[in-house]
Amino acid sequence: MVAPLILAGMLASAGAWAGSAPEAALAADWAKRSAQASELNRQARALRDTAEQRYLEQEKGCYAKFMVNNCLDAAKKERIPKVNEARRLEIEAKQIEREVRQEQFVDRDQRNAVELREREASLPQREEKAAAASEKHEAEVEANSRKKAQQAAEGERRRVEREARIAKKRADHEAKVAEKMRAADHRSTPGN
Repeated sequence: MVAPLILAGMLASAGAWAGSAPEAALAADWAKRSAQASELNRQARALRDTAEQRYLEQEKGCYAKFMVNNCLDAAKKERIPKVNEARRLEIEAKQIEREVRQEQFVDRDQRNAVELREREASLPQREEKAAAASEKHEAEVEANSRKKAQQAAEGERRRVEREARIAKKRADHEAKVAEKMRAADHRSTPGN
């Protein structure tokens, strides 16, 4: 049960990685054969477990008999064909799994080769778009630089004008203060 899920995950990740999915019939065939391999593995495990369980039961019984070794040998002889059959099923399942994986790798490589050819064919258009985007970006950067320079120049001009107004106000104020001081001095002098 776990093997089909793992294989389905491998199929999904391989399909996502390659960029396009294999044909539905091919994917269905892979899933069918993977399920067959899982079933063979399940049968092998069941056969092996049954043989081992039967052997353990016989082994316990053998120690109660007079000819223990003969009994153990007979139990082993009964167990060996079942274990060999389980191995044969496991080997067949592994062979199916290897074939499916190999076909998936070949399919993915073929799809990647097609995708690579398509990408190489579209390279000039992509390079043109990239160059156009780069030029547009450079133009925008240049326009922003000019705009910022203009804003800085305008800010500098306003700062200079503001400082000139402040200096004029200060000079006017100082002139008024000086005039008032002279007038006050003139009034406070005793001869006037």
